[in-house]
Amino acid sequence: MRLASWIFAILMSPISLVCQDKGGAPQLTAYSINFVASALEFFADPPHRPVASFESKRFTNLSPSLPQLGDAVTIAVLKILDRNELLAPKETNSYLLIVREAFSDRTKVTEKTNADPKATFFVLDYLQEKVGDRNVQKRIAYLRQCIPHFNCSPHEEYVFKSK
Repeated sequence: MRLASWIFAILMSPISLVCQDKGGAPQLTAYSINFVASALEFFADPPHRPVASFESKRFTNLSPSLPQLGDAVTIAVLKILDRNELLAPKETNSYLLIVREAFSDRTKVTEKTNADPKATFFVLDYLQEKVGDRNVQKRIAYLRQCIPHFNCSPHEEYVFKSK
């Protein structure tokens, strides 16, 4: 019984170290950067992986999730991609998809500072300036109006782009 207790304590100690509060400061961990990198990769090829698929729910319904990260999604993307990579059509599309998911529900954002989309608006400005594709421009316009209200959704984006 003691051996089982020791093994349990050893296995749980790294989890408690990772979950400790660091004085309320927002933490963008290597784990969340890897999570965002996997979301970028997953959403980079939507025709083969539908955004509304069961598999995509692991990025929105479980923990961690994109809605929990809010603006930290953009900060992670800036740590993953350089500006030329971000301008590649697949990466731009993937980024816009994960931003839409990140700003879908304010109540899920775990760090209060990540509810302020400063970094995301900065990157959207950059993409708007550098990417001439009309579809991308419409998607950016949609994100600009839904992000402040945290009401971004695939359906509402479709309705907005249809206007």
